[in-house]
Amino acid sequence: KTEEINRRLAEAQAELPSAIDSAKEAEEDTHMTTPTREEIDAKLENIELRMDGRVRSIEGKIDAFIATITGQQQAVTATLAGHQQTMASLAERAAAAAETAAAAADRAGGLKQTLWITSLTTVLSVLGIALAAYLGTQQSNMSIVQTTLGAFEAGRSAAEKAPAPVPAEPRAK
Repeated sequence: KTEEINRRLAEAQAELPSAIDSAKEAEEDTHMTTPTREEIDAKLENIELRMDGRVRSIEGKIDAFIATITGQQQAVTATLAGHQQTMASLAERAAAAAETAAAAADRAGGLKQTLWITSLTTVLSVLGIALAAYLGTQQSNMSIVQTTLGAFEAGRSAAEKAPAPVPAEPRAK
């Protein structure tokens, strides 16, 4: 399609008079001539071809952006699933440790053994909480990065779409 657009653009430009011919006509004629139907059609076709190219370019960029976001979303989903499995495993281990600790506490006859079991359970609980906090922080960081990238891409695409300012014409008094 690009070759066809380039070919049609070259044909349209070939139909337009060259700058040298225009300069000769300007020297020969002191007044402007009305453009012919063919010239107007050629200019309109040229504009249409350029707009078609721009639309295709924008469509390609949008498709690439959607593909990127989809890939990021899949990666985040996979990571989140891994974190959920890890958290479920930690919950099962904590429940098993609590049951073991409860059973050991029931069997514990002396104060010294009870203190050691309680200390061990506390240490395991703190480690579990620290691991859960770490995994939660990682998920939060990934979410922040994804949000930042999305905002950056949206800002970039908005900047590309913004039209150039048109200077105001002075008012006649």
